Amino acid sequence: MKKIFTLILMIGMALSIISCGKKEDADDVIKLPIIEANKIKYSTETARSGYLAIKQNVFGEVGYPFITTLSFSGVEGNIKEIKVEQGQEISTGDVIAIIESGEYEKELQEQKNKTEQARLRVEVLVGEKADKDEISFAKIDHEIELAKLEKAQQNLANCTLKSPMNGRIEWLEEFFEGQHIKDGELICGIADTTKPFVYFYNEDASMFRHGMSATIITDDDSYKGKVISAPASAPYGASHEAANMVIIDLIDEIKLDNLEKSPNLPEDNRDESRRDGIAPISEGKVIVEIIIEERDGAIIIPSAAVLKFSGRQYVNLLMGDVKIETNVEVGLETEEDVEIISGIREGDKVILN
Repeated sequence: MKKIFTLILMIGMALSIISCGKKEDADDVIKLPIIEANKIKYSTETARSGYLAIKQNVFGEVGYPFITTLSFSGVEGNIKEIKVEQGQEISTGDVIAIIESGEYEKELQEQKNKTEQARLRVEVLVGEKADKDEISFAKIDHEIELAKLEKAQQNLANCTLKSPMNGRIEWLEEFFEGQHIKDGELICGIADTTKPFVYFYNEDASMFRHGMSATIITDDDSYKGKVISAPASAPYGASHEAANMVIIDLIDEIKLDNLEKSPNLPEDNRDESRRDGIAPISEGKVIVEIIIEERDGAIIIPSAAVLKFSGRQYVNLLMGDVKIETNVEVGLETEEDVEIISGIREGDKVILN
């Protein structure tokens, strides 16, 4: 009995020692705090439907880009009188210059006589009841003389050079009384000042097209216009000036007062300009904003939202709390915005950061 009691006591002491050891070991364990992850905050923009346009700003001129050159046509002779001065405003039908017409008056009188003789011959043959063929040939001769008479009358009329339009004498050759003028020799250039246009030169003007909308900006106001001539529509063989000029028709009436003036074309360009009717007369400088391409009802997002990798374009969409990478097809692009043709819809949230 004593031995059994001693054994139980020893087992109890052993269990006590083991229990104390486990407690000490438990106290030595480092307990880590449980930290919950913060939600990522994204900067987003909502895709919207709206208007988007690509615009090009250039410096232009307001003035008169069209000029009509005048010369004596079909006749030549000595100058009798120059009736205009450079810078003079003129109207349709005003006399510009006159050449001596004595030779052409004589020619006209002689032709009148020949025409009358031909007419009388037809009258005589008909009265004598001559051969039908002879009468027919006589009538043909009369018609030929009538045509020559008309030409002689026109030649005499052409000895007086008249303006075909309203405008301003922009340049005038220095002729003197008695100087001989050849057929087709340029006398003057008339600027069409009935309506101002906006124009500019641009070596890279292939981007501009007939019909594009434009806004003309001055210090005081802005005006609407439309491209009516551009290098893409310039005729074959046009001069360097015409082939690189863009002309804009003003829809609004523009105020020419207080515009900053700029010099006209240099003299060394004038001869080439005269040949094709382009010799711009500037009334002042303006800023021209032309819409190259535009889209209404486009899906628009900020340009910064579009990412590129290996020729691929994509955006990150935020759906709920989840970021989803999505491929997109891009249309018009400006510095701030971009049109999305496919990949996202209006109302989608795109991630910017």
